[in-house]
Amino acid sequence: MVKIVTLSILKKKLLDEVEDYIRKNLKNPKFCVYMILAEFGISYSYFWEIISLHFLMNPAQLIETLRLEKVIKIIPNNSNTLLHIGKEVGYNNPKSFRNAFKKRLKMTPNDYKQKLRDCEDIEKEIESMKALLWNTTGEKFR
Repeated sequence: MVKIVTLSILKKKLLDEVEDYIRKNLKNPKFCVYMILAEFGISYSYFWEIISLHFLMNPAQLIETLRLEKVIKIIPNNSNTLLHIGKEVGYNNPKSFRNAFKKRLKMTPNDYKQKLRDCEDIEKEIESMKALLWNTTGEKFR
């Protein structure tokens, strides 16, 4: 029983470290799952298993989700163009940025920016968009 608890604690620690590593590397457009595997010395199958059980998505979707979550947070207080904002989170191609945003959040980045201009409670809207992005009630699956 102790081994199971220890393993769970170790998995949680690894997941936290992986999430931090991803967040620190979001700007790199070439950032991918294989860079994470090399950094942490883990196999793809093990990584897939712990990510899918914890976040209910695959590793590539997790990277995309964290990129888009950052976009959701920075658009309201950022005067840069959406092209620049996309580059800040690793999207060098504006079309792929727009498509990923629209696919996951059901609107374009421009629509979201306009929605925020018309919004009375920006923080509530940001939380609503994050919940939609994570496909839950506002918290990550933990």
